[in-house]
Amino acid sequence: MTTAVSLKRPLAFAFAYLFAFVAGVVLCAVAAYWIDQARIMAVQHGTLIWNRVLSSITVTEYRYRDTAEISLDAAIELVSSEFKLPDSVILRALIDQESSGGNALYRFEESVYVRRSAADSKLYSVDERRMLASSHGVAHVMGYRAEPDCKIHWSRLYSPMEGLRCAARIMKANLAASTAKDPATRLREAFRRYNGSGPNAEYYADQMMARVGQLLFKRIGGSNER
Repeated sequence: MTTAVSLKRPLAFAFAYLFAFVAGVVLCAVAAYWIDQARIMAVQHGTLIWNRVLSSITVTEYRYRDTAEISLDAAIELVSSEFKLPDSVILRALIDQESSGGNALYRFEESVYVRRSAADSKLYSVDERRMLASSHGVAHVMGYRAEPDCKIHWSRLYSPMEGLRCAARIMKANLAASTAKDPATRLREAFRRYNGSGPNAEYYADQMMARVGQLLFKRIGGSNER
């Protein structure tokens, strides 16, 4: 009887120590997981806050610096030459169509927001997702295209020069991507690609070609209409 009792005690202690060890391992694993999640969230939120600070500084800095140093018309000529576009009328037509000549610099694209929401929700806040799904600046470049196409944060599109350079870079790539031999067809395809695809993009391309024609006609003195 005494032997049986003496054996039970070590076994009870052994099971108690084993349970405590397993519980400790589980608690450590859970704690490590949540610490790692907290670290990831801190980095994400820290990056977001820093981007917002930089965005605010960048938009303010470039808006005043660019408008003080160079006119929009001069910037169009300069950037068109810099990127060797066929004619400055391409960027002029884009600006007239997209931002009413530089007077309307922002547009939220709800359909783009909905389409990209599932993927972007894991990476960005609601506010940042709205900015990525919006068009910005004089040429209304989409926020989500700023980084991959132009290597800049979307906030820099509010610099007239940066916005024009990004638009010129996209249009130049679009022209190069066209396989059409006729220059007018290539230009129309480039405008269509700038807007996207589908019936709306086709209509947009027709509008842009009509605007290019108006601007060229005005250049030779055919009209006083801008």
